[in-house]
Amino acid sequence: MSKNSPEGTEKQKAVMLRALEANYGNIAKAAQVAGITSQTHYRWMKEDERYDLVAKSIKDVCYRDLKENLIDNGLKMIEKGNAAVLIKMLSIFLKDMPEEMKLLNRMNNTYREC
Repeated sequence: MSKNSPEGTEKQKAVMLRALEANYGNIAKAAQVAGITSQTHYRWMKEDERYDLVAKSIKDVCYRDLKENLIDNGLKMIEKGNAAVLIKMLSIFLKDMPEEMKLLNRMNNTYREC
């Protein structure tokens, strides 16, 4: 079975998807592990709808897992008294608060008028 045969390509795609998961969605690292180029991965995404869906799903899950780990580690640091981490997390999570407050205020005013 050659690398360029349909079976070989499917095997390479499976290796790439496992590598993508193992490398937390990092395409460059996963492609290197899988022995392909990043361009090959993107071409497969364009050509193969199923591969595209699975690759995007893996990246999404890895991103959410990484985000949860960062939040957990940040909360642990805050519990130990690290004020700099607390300030940074507050700035990240509250950055859109003024816009959200405006939206809620508009919704409340609309509700009162009814």
